[in-house]
Amino acid sequence: MALDYDLRVCTSLDVSQIRNLLPTLAAGLKTSQASGTIVGTGVVISVSPESELGKQITKENYGLESTALVSFRLDKFDGFEEGLKTTVKISLSLLRAAECDGLLLSNDIPVLMRKEGKIVVNSGPGFWPGLPLLVGQPHTIASLSAKK
Repeated sequence: MALDYDLRVCTSLDVSQIRNLLPTLAAGLKTSQASGTIVGTGVVISVSPESELGKQITKENYGLESTALVSFRLDKFDGFEEGLKTTVKISLSLLRAAECDGLLLSNDIPVLMRKEGKIVVNSGPGFWPGLPLLVGQPHTIASLSAKK
């Protein structure tokens, strides 16, 4: 069984540029030539263009114009903690390296967001106390609920 996290990225980088950048952002990641995915302990990462529906939802609910989707599939039983750490590290490192905004979601619930260079960790539903320690850089803890 797996858990899915999605990073909606607002960047001028195209999918192939993002895919090539990801393995440089964390140790132990390898690109699978057969599937085009990136694999690490407890996580499989894929990159695709953002769908029109995804763009619309992200803009309406969070004021972000996402262009790419980075999907993280975590193995719930084998290497889960390492996969979760990698997901947060890669997400923040990509947003910082690309100097862009983005939103990390777990089952459509916001986990963290970078907007105008500021990181906000969600304090609402699904908040996990260990996340601020994983973020490891200046951030705010606040509600990231969707606009109504």
